[in-house]
Amino acid sequence: SFAVPIDVAIGVSEQLKKTGTVKRGQLGIIIQEVTYDLATAFGLDRPRGALVSKIMPDSPAMKTDLRPGDIILAVNGEEVEVSSDLPLIIGPTPPNSVVKLLVWRKGSTFEVETTISELGSSATQAAERPSKEYAIPADKSSFSLPEIGLTLATLDKVSATRYQLEDGGLMVVKAEKLAKKSGLQHGDIILSVGQMAVTDETSFKNAIANFDNVAPLYIMRGRQSQYLPLALK
Repeated sequence: SFAVPIDVAIGVSEQLKKTGTVKRGQLGIIIQEVTYDLATAFGLDRPRGALVSKIMPDSPAMKTDLRPGDIILAVNGEEVEVSSDLPLIIGPTPPNSVVKLLVWRKGSTFEVETTISELGSSATQAAERPSKEYAIPADKSSFSLPEIGLTLATLDKVSATRYQLEDGGLMVVKAEKLAKKSGLQHGDIILSVGQMAVTDETSFKNAIANFDNVAPLYIMRGRQSQYLPLALK
């Protein structure tokens, strides 16, 4: 058994009385928890909010300035303390409603207005289903960061095309020491550090130089994208 918040239950009851059906709202994003390490990496004072890890194609969020790496702190003034709060706030919101999101990005907050769509659209559901994983070849351009136990290789054009990665990325060839403890695995593709795209040795080293102890890596594993906190020390 599980508990249903009373305000959600009331909202469902009212919809059933009025229309005989229940329609749930959605933003068209995939989110993840903001852990202590990720909060540190993104410059938040403490773990809170919902971290955007993916924007769904043809979704309301795609039409806004939201991007992966943003952290949603509030909806219409209602705080999002943990990521699971967000669907509880958005779900009961009627489709076609306009909401204001308070978003954290690069050390400051700003507001984003977006329209709620109905949960269960075919475009979003199809995008969320993972497809099979591929063995990812890399070209001969590889480099290592021995201090954190990480060896990376630039994706070749075939692999970048297969994954529809217009900007390319870096494949994890070997993860040891700090890289392994941080959760990186062979075959992961690093797309960005924070919100800075990385495609080669220079861009990657320049990007992690902006962080002291922990760098947020935006990775693709199979077809699933997420942020991982990479310990640098």
